[in-house]
Amino acid sequence: MFKRNFGLLFVVAFVLAYIPFVRNYGFGLIHEDSVDFPSFYYGARLAFVEGKSPYVEENLREIFRGYTENNGDYFPYLYAPPSLVFFLPFTALSYRDARLAMLAVNHLLTLAFIYILLRKIIKINLASPFSIAFTVYIFFFSPLHVTLDVGQINLVVVTLICLSWWMARSKSRPAWVALPLSLAILLKLYPVLFLAPLFWSRQYKAIGYVLLFVIVVSVTSAFFLPEATWQTWYANVGSKGYTAEVMNLDVNSPANQSMFGFLLRSFFGKNVRFPPLWVVPEWVSASAPYVATGIVVSISLLASYLTSRAKAPLPFSQLDMDFSLWSLATFLIAPVSWDHHLVFIVPAVAVLIYALLHADGKFRFVVLGISLVAAVALACPYPYNSPDFREGFRTLLISVPLYLVGALWLNVVVFVFSRTGRREISG
Repeated sequence: MFKRNFGLLFVVAFVLAYIPFVRNYGFGLIHEDSVDFPSFYYGARLAFVEGKSPYVEENLREIFRGYTENNGDYFPYLYAPPSLVFFLPFTALSYRDARLAMLAVNHLLTLAFIYILLRKIIKINLASPFSIAFTVYIFFFSPLHVTLDVGQINLVVVTLICLSWWMARSKSRPAWVALPLSLAILLKLYPVLFLAPLFWSRQYKAIGYVLLFVIVVSVTSAFFLPEATWQTWYANVGSKGYTAEVMNLDVNSPANQSMFGFLLRSFFGKNVRFPPLWVVPEWVSASAPYVATGIVVSISLLASYLTSRAKAPLPFSQLDMDFSLWSLATFLIAPVSWDHHLVFIVPAVAVLIYALLHADGKFRFVVLGISLVAAVALACPYPYNSPDFREGFRTLLISVPLYLVGALWLNVVVFVFSRTGRREISG
């Protein structure tokens, strides 16, 4: 009886949340331009139609000339060369048709992402209070709205990661575990960190297949890409590391919510908006992002290691917590983590909160409360560009989303170390 009622409630909640979602961020975006999608479309056209490298600023300015006259500035294409192959089909379409195709793909992937995460990873019935709350949460998640608005590929990457996660926890064939993760790595590079959960769960063959797929596609793509594409990418993008500006992209923009963005704004300020908060020696500002990254990666590796070596049965799936841990760590340590990249942490939020709801221990409610507040706050639009955040220590308020992601990451670490819980969160 209760299950039937929850099933009806899920349908009602889904419809009530989905209709405004599709109206505002589907049909409502048909006649609106996207900020990020032009770099994908014109980057692919440069490579496959014009036969020029998209990592040369002169080439970008030339192909964007007509676009900028009507639409203003553009973002450079920064993804690694093999990623261009994914955007090749768009070159057969007009810009408008390609943009609408990307919008349609993102809407389909939103539904697929919800299903895979709830039914295949957490393994919970859709007719449950948690599924209802999470589904509504997704449709009102502001970074997802931004992803659709700007024409980003976050949903493609996070769905691929979740597919690999599902295959890994289901003990599928190594090649099936590796294929979606390989595609995610070829698109974004950062998902290479998800090799850590596979390593600690002893899925060595899957790791081998990932490396094989990535190498084969990377080498093969070199035969189809313009001459010097790899060289120009490495010279202008790949070798930059933690650099304040990459191909005229302003990395210390308030929208960059990574640790590096926070450090840049603190040590160098932001143009004429606000001065540096702290004046430090050059060696400190140069080494700080690497030290911060080293700390996050080291703690994450330690948490993964201790979980995998535990002799007693753990109250949660080690693989699930590892994937959650690295989802959050990736956002923290990436050179650039725009607000729309918060889509990548949604699986971690779902797994962590579900685990805490089924855990015991005296500090459970504290950690759960912090996690719920962080999750709700991250779902809301944040005014990081507010003029009120441009003086003294108030500039620290720009990075509130970063602090919330850091709190979630720390909560996963604490939960893993504490090993509290009544039962496994999934099968």
